[in-house]
Amino acid sequence: MTALLAHSNRVATRIVGTTTVTGTIYDPSGYPLAGIEIRLYDGGPADGSLVETTTTDDAGRYRFAKVLTDGTDHYRFEADDLTGNHVYACSGSFVTEAGVPTTQDLTMKAAGVIRGKVTSSHAVLVTADSKTTGGEVTVSANGTFRLGGLPAGTYIVNFVDLVESQCKGQTTVKVVAGQTATLKARTLSKVA
Repeated sequence: MTALLAHSNRVATRIVGTTTVTGTIYDPSGYPLAGIEIRLYDGGPADGSLVETTTTDDAGRYRFAKVLTDGTDHYRFEADDLTGNHVYACSGSFVTEAGVPTTQDLTMKAAGVIRGKVTSSHAVLVTADSKTTGGEVTVSANGTFRLGGLPAGTYIVNFVDLVESQCKGQTTVKVVAGQTATLKARTLSKVA
């Protein structure tokens, strides 16, 4: 594949080739993280199209082979710990060159967790919001919930009855990186 680019009175040919993007994902102490989902995007720092998804191996390494590039493509990747033990992270934008492997390592911060138990006759959504981020989860059939992947900070936790579409209470909780905040069990009553 070639792309033609006009330059003054001559035509320059830019060859499209492939490259490899590899790297290692670490925790703050330098320990490699296994099982982290990595999504590679073509298109720069905040947008772009998804190219491929992979997962880090037991040594924290990931690899994208045969990534198309003409030497001017901007890529970025997102790292997500689906267990919720580490905070979502995104690389900066980087340019790839055909035939030249690119290494992009990243450190993910330890996340805090909020968990608890809710008794209700209806389905309940638990939301946790801070000034900069948030999360939500539906309470399980046995009444437990766990919100992971939260950066350290203070959160307002709301308990929303999904049938009545009404907030049934809230509490404030401080989340500490690498720790679990367990909320007191609560019972949500039906509105009369």
